[in-house]
Amino acid sequence: MIRPTQMRALAVLLLVLSLGSCASSYSSLRFAPAVQDVDLRADTGEVEARLVVAWRGIRSVEDGHELRFRVRVENPGFLPFTLVPAEFVLLDAALEAFGPARVELPTAVDAGGTQTFELVFSVPGASGLERFDLSALTLRLRFQGGRWSWSSTFQAAVLRPVGDPYWGFGLSLGASWSQ
Repeated sequence: MIRPTQMRALAVLLLVLSLGSCASSYSSLRFAPAVQDVDLRADTGEVEARLVVAWRGIRSVEDGHELRFRVRVENPGFLPFTLVPAEFVLLDAALEAFGPARVELPTAVDAGGTQTFELVFSVPGASGLERFDLSALTLRLRFQGGRWSWSSTFQAAVLRPVGDPYWGFGLSLGASWSQ
């Protein structure tokens, strides 16, 4: 016989377990390649800047989620490389745009120097990400008012556990008959 206190404890446990299965976690979502880069070349073929973009992940915040990227701009030249005006757009696989990027962008990269900054795209609401197709993300970057443009696509990586081919676990049941 189950006591009322045990019944309440069981009900609370079932409720907690069922809520956990309804919530979706985006923290384990991975994209490949995780890092991409490109050389920005002048008409003469000289490299004016090198861009490196890294996927940093999705972070849950109080009012929704944030999709995060890290961008590094390297300037191998002898003159400063101006970044502003700049524009950053993030598209999902269905070409739906996320909100505007939040970024603390430096004005320029000194000659021979590098600058690194974070790009954050906020998605408000607990279920805000569910309206996006996260099978791929395309990040578009524009510097110097559109003089330099680059798009980079990140594909969602599906990780599947791989079993050891030499070890396994099995359970065998048998019945025998003897007279």
